[in-house]
Amino acid sequence: MYAAMVNALDESVGNLTKALHKNNMLQNTIIVFSTDNGGPAAGFDLNYASNWPLRGVKNTLWEGAVRGTGFLWSPTMPRRTSGVSSQLVHITDWLPTLYQAAGGSVKILDGIDGFDLWDDLINDRPSKRKDVLHNIDPIENVSAIQVGDWKVIQGELFRGKYDGWFKPESINYQTVVLSENDIINGIHSSTTGQILMEIGLKNFKIISPLFVDCGHKVINSSCNLADKPCLFNITLDPCEYHNLADEFPEKVEQLLDILETYRSTSVKPRNKPNDPKGDPKLHQRAWIPWISLE
Repeated sequence: MYAAMVNALDESVGNLTKALHKNNMLQNTIIVFSTDNGGPAAGFDLNYASNWPLRGVKNTLWEGAVRGTGFLWSPTMPRRTSGVSSQLVHITDWLPTLYQAAGGSVKILDGIDGFDLWDDLINDRPSKRKDVLHNIDPIENVSAIQVGDWKVIQGELFRGKYDGWFKPESINYQTVVLSENDIINGIHSSTTGQILMEIGLKNFKIISPLFVDCGHKVINSSCNLADKPCLFNITLDPCEYHNLADEFPEKVEQLLDILETYRSTSVKPRNKPNDPKGDPKLHQRAWIPWISLE
């Protein structure tokens, strides 16, 4: 099923690229793929996924939940920008970044939280973004923020059930290792690859992936969020092995103060109670609008 889903996605990307090319729009297009969050590993929400080697699952505040992947492509970008980027980017940055790339002036975008990172991304410069507010949830009483290298997380979710590191399940199958030539030939035969060659982009190359280096886990550096906040150096410890809260209490207080500043400007949730009339079984097993405004 997963292979079929990936194949359908590949086909849809080809169809989109073909349509843009047919309508003479591809040469002036920027394509962004971005995940929304980490996967529901460990059977979370009756699903299957893997965030290994990062910690946690979807709907938590660990790196396995909040660290996303994606790619940015455009024939308008300088060829030298081809490669792997690890700059800090938040979803709110896409608006000013793409607005700038499209020729707009971000100066007219008042009152937004995002940064224009277009020049940073295409020139591989340090990101203007220095912090990311992951969440402040007054209902579950959890929050987390990253400032520079440091991340503080407080409050426990699901009684800690999903606070661990979840390896992919063992599956018995024959591994097929593709050579670089196999991959290049596959690109050449794909719809998207053929269109890229038509517009003069013929020199495909395989980019080395960006690996997450977790180092060694220290057993005595435990983190019990039910007890007190935990502190991590995310740059050196992306897998959140080493809780440094006891070693750097002043850093914990500093980040908690920043969290409190954000909290003071937050808007109270407007969650409504569940409406049984919205149950899909009442609408031919489909999620559809069920409230009439007439």
